[in-house]
Amino acid sequence: MAKFDENVNLIRKQEVRILNFLGTRKNREPYWYIAPAFIITMGVLILPLTYAVVISFLRWNLTRPDLKIIWVGITNYIKNLSSPRFQDAAIVTLCYTVALVISQLIIGFGFALLLQCKFWGRGVIRSLIILPMVIAPVVAGLIFRSLFFNTSFGYINYFLSLLGIDPVYWLSEIWTARFAVFITSLWLGVPFTMLILLSGLESLPISIYEAAQIDGTTPIQSFFLITIPLLKRTILVATIFQTISSLRLFDVPWIVTAGGPGISNLTMSILAYKESMMLFRMGSGASQAMIILIITFIFAAGYINMMKEDIDF
Repeated sequence: MAKFDENVNLIRKQEVRILNFLGTRKNREPYWYIAPAFIITMGVLILPLTYAVVISFLRWNLTRPDLKIIWVGITNYIKNLSSPRFQDAAIVTLCYTVALVISQLIIGFGFALLLQCKFWGRGVIRSLIILPMVIAPVVAGLIFRSLFFNTSFGYINYFLSLLGIDPVYWLSEIWTARFAVFITSLWLGVPFTMLILLSGLESLPISIYEAAQIDGTTPIQSFFLITIPLLKRTILVATIFQTISSLRLFDVPWIVTAGGPGISNLTMSILAYKESMMLFRMGSGASQAMIILIITFIFAAGYINMMKEDIDF
């Protein structure tokens, strides 16, 4: 009898081992599905990023082959952070970021509220609004520079001439050039923000608004007391994406003004590009790119922390 019980226990232990093995194998199965994407991400993102981090700690100047590549630690970071030119570029980038994010949220929210209403031709208007999303920033920059802000042939100066106003040198003056970059970037960024906010609006329960209407709440009160609080996480998501995009602003100011006139539109990304690909100071340029990454990470971490803590607006 004792031997029989011992055999039964052995069989049960074996069953447990088999079940654990199968369970472990089943738990590992999802990782095999994401393995190809993970490997591609490692090759396309992680490895180049690691390489850039290593370069940022080196003194490497391609125009000076007589100078050896040496390890300088955080010297490149200190020089860039104390450089007036980099500080000016950081201020320009942050000003663009604040202006673009706020404007995109306001205009995107307006379009989202408009498209939430059902009216004839809503599909056509929605298609026209999201049209900039399928246009590359380089192409958009060329369109706005050539068709709208060209001094001699631009549409804006043409309509101004009909009103008897002298032509404006849009890309030659500091503030008009900044306005051109801002408008082009805004045109590109609004549709994405609008889609995020529209998806959030359409997911809100109608019963809350019906109950508020019965209580005598006006549409404006419903917007500020119901819509905004319920959409705060969606708004934060849109803010995260647009902040990251604005901090990396490169295509539009480079195509429209090439960072000019002077350095008025010189963003951090353009400065890092010039430092690496035009002046060939690879270590300094890589450190500037890492500073941009760190600043972007700080902003994104702050937004995510707000989302976790569920802070009220």
